[in-house]
Formats: sequence, structure tokens, C-alpha cells
Amino acid sequence: MSTQINSAGSTKQDDKIIGSMALNIYSSDGSSNVVPRFRTDNTGHFASVLAWLAGNFAGSGNTEIAQPWDNNGRLALVIYGSDGVGRIVTVFQSDDVGQGSGALAWLAGDFTGSNKTEIAQPWDNNGEGGFRLHLLSQATREDRK
Repeated sequence: MSTQINSAGSTKQDDKIIGSMALNIYSSDGSSNVVPRFRTDNTGHFASVLAWLAGNFAGSGNTEIAQPWDNNGRLALVIYGSDGVGRIVTVFQSDDVGQGSGALAWLAGDFTGSNKTEIAQPWDNNGEGGFRLHLLSQATREDRK
């Protein structure tokens, strides 16, 4: 078994990527076929993914993919979306959004009526329910108990 580290920081053993996150996106070709539109073996982000969420997080009118992940107990977030010419790019990235990574679930929806998708992070607040609402368009977030 051979192991290699590439410049993107992923580890490869016998041509299998480990320790990184791959992403494939498929769509219709206009007929009855589903074809790959985007593929990468390494998104450049960690593999400790907590959830995959789809929604209009950036308010672009298109669907983006949100990837909350655990960064040593802190919540990190990456959002992938279109660059407007058919490529998938990182539209938002933070290694620490200022909260812990624990959650009872990850929910995506337009909870504020903003026509943008927010991420709700319900969590156990020492036996009491609580949730955090993460808004991409604002630098702050709301904590509610």
C-alpha cells in the first residue's frame, strides 16, 4: 500500500482519497439522462462533515450546497455555488462561525421570510432546547433559547 500527500493536503492510498472531501454534482441533459456536471476528488475542505444542506443561502436565486463541519469542536461552514458560467466554486468559507459544532439536527429553510435559506442548528442547552440560526448575508447570528 502506498501513501501520498498532494499539494491540496489530501492523503491518497492506492488511488483512494482519504481524509478529504469529494463532491459530485449531476443534472439532467435536457432529455431523460442524468450526466455529471461537476466532480472533484478534493474540495480542499476537511472530511469531518456534519451535514450536507441545499438551499438559496447566498440569495442568488440558485441552489447552493452548505457543508457545516466540525473544526475541533468549533462550527466551520463552506458554501458551494455557481460562478454564473457553469462552474461550482466556494462562495463562502469560515473555519469558525463563532459557535460549537454540536447539533441535534441540521435544518435548512427560509425561516426569516428573507427569500434566502438560513441554517438552523437545534442543540441541547443542558437539557433545555435551543437553536442557533445562521444567516449567510449577515456577519452576526441569532441565538435563541
